[in-house]
Amino acid sequence: MELARRQSAASAVPPDAALKAMGRNNQRAQLGAAINTYLGLVGSGAPALYPAASVARLLGSLGTRYVATTRLLGGYTHQPASVSAPLRAAADVQRLLRAASWIGDPCATLSMGTVAVGRTPSSTGVLTVVHTQREFILDLDVRDWERARPGSRALLCACDDRSVCAACWTLVVLAVAVCRAWFTDVLGLGPMLVVASGGKGAHLLWGSRAARTLPHATRQQWLAQCTAPATAEAVAVAAAGTPLAHIREAALAAWAAHAPRLLADTRGRLAQWLAALLPPRAAAHWTWPADAAARWPAWSAAAGPAEAARAVLHLAWPVPDPVLVKNRNHLAKVPFSVHTKRPTIALPLPADAVAAFDPAAHTPTVPQLAARDPAAVARVQAGAAALDAWLDACGYPRGID
Repeated sequence: MELARRQSAASAVPPDAALKAMGRNNQRAQLGAAINTYLGLVGSGAPALYPAASVARLLGSLGTRYVATTRLLGGYTHQPASVSAPLRAAADVQRLLRAASWIGDPCATLSMGTVAVGRTPSSTGVLTVVHTQREFILDLDVRDWERARPGSRALLCACDDRSVCAACWTLVVLAVAVCRAWFTDVLGLGPMLVVASGGKGAHLLWGSRAARTLPHATRQQWLAQCTAPATAEAVAVAAAGTPLAHIREAALAAWAAHAPRLLADTRGRLAQWLAALLPPRAAAHWTWPADAAARWPAWSAAAGPAEAARAVLHLAWPVPDPVLVKNRNHLAKVPFSVHTKRPTIALPLPADAVAAFDPAAHTPTVPQLAARDPAAVARVQAGAAALDAWLDACGYPRGID
């Protein structure tokens, strides 16, 4: 009897693995409840923070669009354009989110594809899809700088692949300046929207009619130019007054704003790397000025304009993920979606907020929004205003509010 009692008591105590699983399940339940509150899928009495009307305008104002939903625990569901009505109003987006959610497993992420028209030939019954429009989107991730140009990210910070700081976010800031000068100013694609992904990078979107109707071959050609080292070299040595020189000047202006902070430590990797790039005659007598604000102008004068441009473009030249451009059917995350691996929000940024944005400190999280943290709420509201302004500038029709 005593042995049986002891065995029964021992079996009632969960092992460490079970305790950890219980802790994870509790965290998921809390996160799921917070997501429901943020999306407005539960009746909390307070207005929903999720800007469903703005999201509906992006997804549905141009026509029927491919949309996919991802739940908190990883469930993935396609909403094909051929069978889904356009998401023209906030209520349509809320209905989609609610239908894609399960009990305890809310829909956390929306992903968008092309605006398309589905047709079913009567002879075969096979559905064919005609692609009509899609935004031009570049996906930037700070980890890709190391893949394309090893050591470039390490010049600015010591982050690992699991984190991103204000210093390595500078790579995104510089790339944004290059892409705005290139695709908006030189190629005429219209206004650009920057969406901090909630992870380790950003999505850059162009949504003007010229951008949405770009032929697939043109997109691939531009991607090839963007990823070619020869293009960056051509920008570095371009004659003044040319379109390529405009891109170079935009990169140099963006860099000059961050150089004093990044060169504050003259013993850091960045300062040592720049010193090693100096011509031998200049390097023999080189010392960093005491004033941090004077260090970059002094170095660029010693190195010469072409070498200064090469150094900046080594950091500033964008490294986009090719999949989103090469594969027409690849889906892009919708702004204000929850990140699939962390409780952060994909946040549109006002144009004047990109340079000062710190992803580690300024990215709103679902728990913060569920608790109505004033700073997180203000950032989501500013992001919604930035998205609406971009939609207006790009000519997206207004739907039913």
